[in-house]
Amino acid sequence: MKKIRLLKYGIILFLTGFAALVYEIVFLKTLSLFLGQSIYAFSVMLASFMFGIGIGSLLASKFKGEPLWLFSLTQLGIAAYGIIYIPILNNISIPAFYIATFPFYLHNAGLIIFSLALLVIPTSLMGLSFPILLRHVVDEKKDKKPIGQLFSFNTIGGLLGSLAAGFIFLPVFGVSGALIIASVINLSVAVSIKTKFLLKRVVAAVVLLAILILINPKIDVYSVGSFYNAKLYGSVEGFKERIEYKRNNSQILFSDFDVYGSVFVLQTEQYKVLYINGKPDAGTTQDATTELLTGYIPMLLNDDAKKVAVVGLGSGITVGATLQFDAERVDVYEINPAVVEANEFFDEENHYALSNPKTKVIMGDARRNLALSGELYDVIVSEPSNPWIEGEGFLFTKEYYDIIDTHLSEKGVFVQWMGSYEHTEETFNILMNTVQINFPHIQIWSDGTDFYIISSREPQKFNYTKTLENINKTTIKADIELIGALDLRQLNPIDIFFSYFVTHYKATGETRINTDDNSIVEFSTGMHSGKAGEIIQKLINNQMKVFPVQLSKNDLDIEFNTNLPFFDSKYSFIQLGNKIVISKQIIFKDEANSLFVQTTTEPETPTLEQAKHYAKTFNAVLSESREHLYNLSGTNSSGVIGYCPDKKQSYLLFSTTKSPVQVRCK
Repeated sequence: MKKIRLLKYGIILFLTGFAALVYEIVFLKTLSLFLGQSIYAFSVMLASFMFGIGIGSLLASKFKGEPLWLFSLTQLGIAAYGIIYIPILNNISIPAFYIATFPFYLHNAGLIIFSLALLVIPTSLMGLSFPILLRHVVDEKKDKKPIGQLFSFNTIGGLLGSLAAGFIFLPVFGVSGALIIASVINLSVAVSIKTKFLLKRVVAAVVLLAILILINPKIDVYSVGSFYNAKLYGSVEGFKERIEYKRNNSQILFSDFDVYGSVFVLQTEQYKVLYINGKPDAGTTQDATTELLTGYIPMLLNDDAKKVAVVGLGSGITVGATLQFDAERVDVYEINPAVVEANEFFDEENHYALSNPKTKVIMGDARRNLALSGELYDVIVSEPSNPWIEGEGFLFTKEYYDIIDTHLSEKGVFVQWMGSYEHTEETFNILMNTVQINFPHIQIWSDGTDFYIISSREPQKFNYTKTLENINKTTIKADIELIGALDLRQLNPIDIFFSYFVTHYKATGETRINTDDNSIVEFSTGMHSGKAGEIIQKLINNQMKVFPVQLSKNDLDIEFNTNLPFFDSKYSFIQLGNKIVISKQIIFKDEANSLFVQTTTEPETPTLEQAKHYAKTFNAVLSESREHLYNLSGTNSSGVIGYCPDKKQSYLLFSTTKSPVQVRCK
């Protein structure tokens, strides 16, 4: 074979390989907006792409016609599909929603069928083109060497195409631009082949190119996220209504598509939401509770922290919460430039976090950059997306927690966010066991949907007085009150805050851990994505929660006198149906005597029956009663039960002395 002829067809195969991998990157990235980003979804989509190429290669042996003419037609067909791909994509949200409602194995079977249906035409044409051209170029009876040479051209083209798609075309030109470039390559190849019907192919190519440029289709961001929305809307009718509502009552403030996928900000009259790859990841809806608590819990626990790290920027609301304290620096580790760019639309909600001179945004892979940072932080907040999302699972493993351990100060606090709605009791305990290897002391906080895993090397306890002082600061108080309003918790700001505490985690005997090599949590949560977790009910359902708080006499809403030394305190919370009860207890004690003091949130004065119950608890009797007050009397003891209407709190004091206890509401 002459070198010039070999080079000519080598360039053609280079270009087709280049375009094919551009399509593959675009197809996988855009389909994931509708079908999901778990390892299972990506495996199905990639397998469908490769299956189509295999089918095309198999069909090549069935065609006996002119190879060059047929090759040219495959390029026109691929380009035509590239032109209509986005309009097709914009109409798959409803069937994708149906598939997402199926049980795991049926769901993935549906994904396979659906992905094949979407990709079989262009991928079969790709698989058909290479062997057909090879048949024309190579005479196997004379020389087989050109086969390997031509294959290398095609492979190098594919390699450069994948790099160009990810690092240039998608970030610079977006999805439509990347498809236009790939389609133009296919059209150019189609008309470069000198064979029959050349004029007709040129006309077809010009028409297709004109259509592509004129319609310049865009992805309908209102319809993405079918894989995730299946858990939010019980029926396809509800999903359709929601799409139409958003289309008619919202606006897109920001939209970008790059190597990391899609990022857009949607605003209605009530809220703003940051969507990443079709999934709502942050915003001013219920997610605001998550973002604020993830920042405020560790900072209120360790309010003298000087260096803070936040892994995952989101809307910046968590970063804004950490900046309300006296930290000297807050380092934000974020991989997606579009997320940083979108943050300007949340400036008011995140208290202009990225404009704060204390904030430093470190772009790139968070795990690698943190490992190489050489910094030692007093608080590290890890708020990545869900572990089932491809690439995020490595921020929930033992190796990642080793890095955190290395970069956390001796008395530092580490916070791991995790969603409860995708975990089973098994995966929850595996993750807790993994965290506990490095950080033996774990507090679990939750809003009923998300978990906030507060971990440290030493036991951590809130100072009530300092916490109250911080929460009463204007900005923090407003944020905590916002949390209470979102979750319908009508309490004082400090009680709103502590009501999210669940329990101290105790080892369950689980021995497995989540590692890079065996990411159990990623694969298991991928199977339960969008399903209600089992563990949350066992942790918080109608259980008394004792907060990790040290109380003092001044922390109660009553005034009383005692010379006894402090002995112990308990600050507890229980939710009984729609009723929330907050109780504060302090015991003062020396070798001879003791005083028990308790205040409890109550809507009205304790009833006579309640007073009798308390008296019985202390082996005492009611000696006197009048409005808002009951006196108790025992053998060598006395007490009082009262009510503070302004505070809507009852109080109980019981002393092991006969001297009457003097008390009044503040």
